[in-house]
Amino acid sequence: MSWPITWGDVTAIAPEAAAAAAGTQAAILAQVGAEVDTDEDTWGATLAPIGAAYLAAHLYTLSKSKGKGPVTSESEGALSRSYADLTKLGALGLSIYGIEYLRLTRTLQTTIGAVF
Repeated sequence: MSWPITWGDVTAIAPEAAAAAAGTQAAILAQVGAEVDTDEDTWGATLAPIGAAYLAAHLYTLSKSKGKGPVTSESEGALSRSYADLTKLGALGLSIYGIEYLRLTRTLQTTIGAVF
């Protein structure tokens, strides 16, 4: 199977990713291409590009958030900001796109030891 996604597929689910520089887009797509097994026996013909797009959106979101979860509270006097701890889902829990990617991987029928 040829590589299943373009940056347009990523921005279809994550419009904010349209602001990514061309170099960032290429780096993220290359990383996703190396990490996502596009074999139809693993993902099926339709889920591979969806999974890849969600993982790319997740990686873009992490690049912008510096690994912080969503803001849960802010103060103004003496400045303060608190972030949600989404790490109980691992690094994928740090964005809504990573959570969806994780959900998709859980729907796959795989063998023990398979890596997505």
